[in-house]
Amino acid sequence: MVILSAVGFCVYCAKSGFSGVGRYFGFYFLYIVPAVLWLPGFRALVLRRLWKALCCLVFVMAAMLLVISPARPLWPVGAILKASQGGAIPLPKGFLQRIEAVYSTYAERNRAFAPLLARFPAEEKVLGTVTCDDPETSLWKPFGKRVIKHITPDDTAETLRSRGVRIAAFDPTTFRNRMGMTYQSWLSGVGGRECGRVTLRLRAGTGPIDWIIVQFDPKSDN
Repeated sequence: MVILSAVGFCVYCAKSGFSGVGRYFGFYFLYIVPAVLWLPGFRALVLRRLWKALCCLVFVMAAMLLVISPARPLWPVGAILKASQGGAIPLPKGFLQRIEAVYSTYAERNRAFAPLLARFPAEEKVLGTVTCDDPETSLWKPFGKRVIKHITPDDTAETLRSRGVRIAAFDPTTFRNRMGMTYQSWLSGVGGRECGRVTLRLRAGTGPIDWIIVQFDPKSDN
C-alpha cells in the first residue's frame, strides 16, 4: 500500500494541473508519512516531547478550523453576529462585515445556484455553461434530474444542437476569459439570444455577480 501510494503521489504530481493542491495530497500522506517515520532515524524523533507537543498543536489547529468552517460552523455565528451588531460584543465594523459576508455566502454554497435553477425550464434536461472554480455541484441538484455540459470555444450552433444544449448560463467575465470573446458576439454566431439574468453571490470576496441565461434556436446553423 505504501509503494502504491508513493507511485500514485508521483503520478498525481506529474499530471495535476490544479493550483493549491496541498489539500489533495492528504490521501497519499496517510500511508507514506507513517512509513517514513518508522525508519530508525525518525523513531527517536517521534518519542521526543517537542514532537508530541507539535502533534497536539496540529490537532488543535485542525479542530479550530473544523469549528469555524463557514460552510458548516460548529459555533453560534448567527447569535454572535447579532450580539455584535447590538453592541454587546465590541468588534470593528469592517471585521464584522467581513465575517457576515463570509458566513452568509458560504453557508449557502451547496445551493448557490438555486436562484438560477428556479428560472431553468423544467422540461430541459441539459444545461450548458462556461464556468471555472464555481460550485458546479449545485447545478446538478437534484442529482439525476439534468446534465451539465461545458461549452468550449470550438462549439458552433451545430455542435450545441448535437449535444442537446438549448439553454445555457454563465457570467460575462468568466465567459470572456475562457472563450476569448464577449458573449454578445458569440451569441450572434451561434444563433442564441439572452433571455434573462440572475444575480448570484458565489464568493464573499467578489460580491454579487449577474449570470446570463441564454437560449439557442435549434434550427440555426453557424
